[in-house]
Formats: sequence, structure tokens, C-alpha cells
Amino acid sequence: SRFPGEKLSVAIISNSNEFNAGKLAYEISDIYLSDKINNDENTSILEIDDSIAQSKTFTKNQLLGSYQLNGDSSKPIYEVTMQNDTVQMFLSIIHVSFKIVNETGNLYRIPINPKAKIVFSGIDNGLARSVSIFENGKETKWERVEKIKLDVVDLKEFIGDFFSDELSTKYNLSIVDGKLVAKHFKLSDFFLKPFAEDVFSTEVWFMDRVEFVRDIDKNITGLKVSNARVKNLYFRKVQ
Repeated sequence: SRFPGEKLSVAIISNSNEFNAGKLAYEISDIYLSDKINNDENTSILEIDDSIAQSKTFTKNQLLGSYQLNGDSSKPIYEVTMQNDTVQMFLSIIHVSFKIVNETGNLYRIPINPKAKIVFSGIDNGLARSVSIFENGKETKWERVEKIKLDVVDLKEFIGDFFSDELSTKYNLSIVDGKLVAKHFKLSDFFLKPFAEDVFSTEVWFMDRVEFVRDIDKNITGLKVSNARVKNLYFRKVQ
């Protein structure tokens, strides 16, 4: 993580494929910048529509959920959660979580990044419909998406061995205690959680998004893996 304005960079190196260096780098930055974050009164002012920021204020529970960049199913996802009455935002593609703090109305700030502002807006079924992130003079908009329910997914469709010719490595997918589990001889087992039709998310940074591929007969023939550094890395089904 880099904070040029504070002349701070944090680099972490590990020899473990499972280690999430990005997450720890942000946590270390949070510690080093805590005094600056808490006392910085010179946060840049961004041009945000006051009518949106000051619209009827959402409760914390109305903010919780999944938001996808531009509402595009192929784009990254933010998870808005709550821990100990504190609202957190988790960017799944790099597996980094940070807290957000309310300033006024539906306007929030990110303590670890004082120059960024977050605005929740719209309402759908009693919940915030979208979130806009303003940073460096730019706005990105994230639309609420609903995860598919586990009870409508037939996990047996997704079991088997999947091999990557590019990486010369294989993953086995099986069902353990009613959950889809990925196994690799060099890694700890991890779960795949249904997100959308034929799309799963995981808790490991290197396999953030898994999308299964079907042939014209609707049989699964492979899967594509995406994360912050890789998009649609293909694994063909071999068994």
C-alpha cells in the first residue's frame, strides 16, 4: 500500500501462496497513520450532490449487502458489513477490509484514506440501492446485487477435477458438510460460496471469483478464475 501524501509505503513479502499481503499492508498502514487520520482537519472537499448526501438517512442495517461496480456481473464487489456496531467495507478482489465513519446524512469517510468520500443513495425494498466512492476527483458507482440462495443451487453439478494447462496445476472440488470445497495438494482447503448463476466467491485472495463454463448441453466443461491480478484464468474439467 502507498500513501504518497504521507510519504509512507508498506511492502510485505511472503513465501506462502495463501498469505494475503495486501490485507496486512493496509492494517499496518492504519496503525502508522492513526494519529494523522484522527487529527487531519484538512480533508479535501469533493463536489458531492448535497441532495443525495442529505437525503433521508439510512440506518446502518440498510447499508449492509453486496455492491458491484457499475452493476456489471464481471466487475469487482464491495461487501458492506457491520462488526461491533462499526460499518466495514470489504473489497473482495484484493481481500482488504476497512471501516467507514459517518459524517452527515448518508455521507461517510474512510479514516485510512481521508481524501475519499462515500455516499449511499437510492432505496430498493427498504435498502440502500447504490454507493458512490469519490476519490481524486473521480466517482465510481457500485450497485446493490443480491447473492443467489444456497438452497436453489445443486452443488453436485460443480464437483470434479479442474486442470490449468497454463499453470500445470489441478484443483479438486467436492462437497463437504453440504458446502462446495476446493482442494489443492499445496494449499489448505477453502469453500466456494454461490454468488450468482454459475458464479462463486471464495475467502482466498488468489481465487476471488470462480465462474463455471458450460457447453451447449449445459454440462460443465471448466471454470474461469479471476482476482486482482488475473482475469478468466481457465481450468478445464478433466474428471
